[in-house]
Amino acid sequence: MLDQGLISGDSVFAFATTEPDASSDLTPTALKTVATQTADGFVVNGRKRWITNSIVADWVCVLCRDGETDKATMLLVDMHTPGIQVGEPDLKMGHRSQITADIFFDNVVVPADHALGEPGRGLATGLASLAAGRLGIAAAGVGVAQAALDLAVARLRSRELFGRKLGEMQYWQYKLAERATELEAARAMYQKAAVRLDRGDRSGEPEASMAKSYATRLANDLARDALQIYGGYGFARRVSATGETYRLEEIYRDAKILEIFEGRQRGTAMGHRPPADRPRHHRLIDRPHRPVDHGRFASEGTRHRPTAGESRGAGLVPPATLSSRSSLGPLPKIVSGTNVPNRVPIGHEKGPQSVLWGPVSAVSEW
Repeated sequence: MLDQGLISGDSVFAFATTEPDASSDLTPTALKTVATQTADGFVVNGRKRWITNSIVADWVCVLCRDGETDKATMLLVDMHTPGIQVGEPDLKMGHRSQITADIFFDNVVVPADHALGEPGRGLATGLASLAAGRLGIAAAGVGVAQAALDLAVARLRSRELFGRKLGEMQYWQYKLAERATELEAARAMYQKAAVRLDRGDRSGEPEASMAKSYATRLANDLARDALQIYGGYGFARRVSATGETYRLEEIYRDAKILEIFEGRQRGTAMGHRPPADRPRHHRLIDRPHRPVDHGRFASEGTRHRPTAGESRGAGLVPPATLSSRSSLGPLPKIVSGTNVPNRVPIGHEKGPQSVLWGPVSAVSEW
């Protein structure tokens, strides 16, 4: 079935899931491109958008709704098949060398053996490919962030302001120390996800989405920081008077799309549900909501076990308080009203009638 040129790399390949009204949401009911089953295969009608390599592709993977059902099928389509048209290339803010355009399908006949995977289970096939794609974009985000950091450091070392190097100013020292730490975290995240996916561990799929979300946001943050450090030079592509050229303008434009393609940043961070077979301690977003116990502080600390004469609503006393003071008097309690002698409010849990009160001497320790 497969063209040998596709396997060898001589043929150009495209991947088409996005539509004008379906992108991060690829559920079958959101898809408008429909594959209708026939005796010999499928007939495809619809439109795909933002498809990389569409202008020059020989083959394209197309995610289609399976007829009028709520299922999807992934098809491998020969781009030379009658009924396929490709639109004009899109003009984008960044990534200008990445050619994208619409693909139109008008009664395109696709043989039955060109279905990738089982018909009706195309969404699983598409999402598995997106996991690997998001991993690659996470790595690209780390690369962009590293380039921006390197340029920022070089500028801080050379630029003088108010009689000293810009890099000697504490604000930028702290800022770039934080960014360098975040960069190492982003690098570790995508490499960990890559190891899991290479081993066939499905927990690497949500981790790839996490890595993409984190690394691409960092790339944009660092590009913005670097541009601020360069000032007007960061905004310029070329200074005509001197002939100097700067890369930051390009980096700044190119970084934004990393948060969008292969699933926009908020969509991949919030919309990816981990597989049911993932170890429980990893499935953080599946944990049920735990109601707040208003009889105790929401912050961390040591739970006091009331004695016989104390209220069961005795509060939570931070460890630092217990170790540094031994004569605090009665521990804080939940009481109603505000007219309590020699005590001050030290925290609100649920409105003015549920105020946690404590001895005046304890306030400096909280």
